[in-house]
Amino acid sequence: MRLAMIHNEQSECASPSDNTLSEDFIVRALDAARTRVALYEAQRSEVEHLIKQSREEAALLTRLLDLRRGGSEQSHTVESDAAAGSPQTVVQPGTAAVAAVVDELTNAQRPLHISELMRLLRNRDVAIPGAGMQANLIVHLSRDPRFVRTARGMYALAEWGLPNSLPQRRRTRKKRVRVGTAKRKD
Repeated sequence: MRLAMIHNEQSECASPSDNTLSEDFIVRALDAARTRVALYEAQRSEVEHLIKQSREEAALLTRLLDLRRGGSEQSHTVESDAAAGSPQTVVQPGTAAVAAVVDELTNAQRPLHISELMRLLRNRDVAIPGAGMQANLIVHLSRDPRFVRTARGMYALAEWGLPNSLPQRRRTRKKRVRVGTAKRKD
């Protein structure tokens, strides 16, 4: 339907001699596209929020069910997860943050600085392990083989084939030990 509407508008706005689109039509189409993008982004953020709430609810209900059955919180089985319609995933500390970093790097298609990654994770309400500092995230990224450090503070996906720039160790100078500290008389 939308294609038919655009085709009709194109035929109305096209000049008969060279069959090109008028500038007015292009401006209106651009405004309509920007409006649709804004609408879809708003809908996406609402849906992401609802998904997050539903996942939290499912996790809490699973824990409650496990406790009611007399087991520990960690004792839910694959069958209970399959019945709930979700695959079993064991969430390790920092896994959500690392997965979110993979998503952000994939979306950006370029290496990102650790401060930008922290900002993006905060915007997505992703819990950063430990005290929530950059150092905590850096430790998780450096232990994961999916990431490479391309420069100081810059991280990329290893699958991109960028070289890994390991942090340079500072050389410690050995103090010279002076032998015979007594002053000489010449």
